[in-house]
Amino acid sequence: MPERIQRRRVRGWRLPANATIVDRTSRWGNPFRVSDLTAWGVPAGRARAEAVKRFGDWLDGTDWHDVEEGRRMFILNNIHELAGRDLACTCPLDELPCHANEYLRRANP
Repeated sequence: MPERIQRRRVRGWRLPANATIVDRTSRWGNPFRVSDLTAWGVPAGRARAEAVKRFGDWLDGTDWHDVEEGRRMFILNNIHELAGRDLACTCPLDELPCHANEYLRRANP
């Protein structure tokens, strides 16, 4: 079963062969930044969950229509590429939620 792994930016760390990077450095990154949400008044303890919620709503097309529509369409048209793959994000594994979990759920129904 595919899982979320933590991407590390330290010497010697290597991306596993069956993994895809989905953090902000990739085309799969979440356009909703935790730091932006806290700056806009979302409490720090809720900002990560709010970023992931907005990401899901954005993918569904139920909200945030004006945010990077071309990127949203790319993701929706290519999410099948993530099926069966582990997904690497910089979010700590003990912190939920992470937008990678949203990808895992959608790409591996």
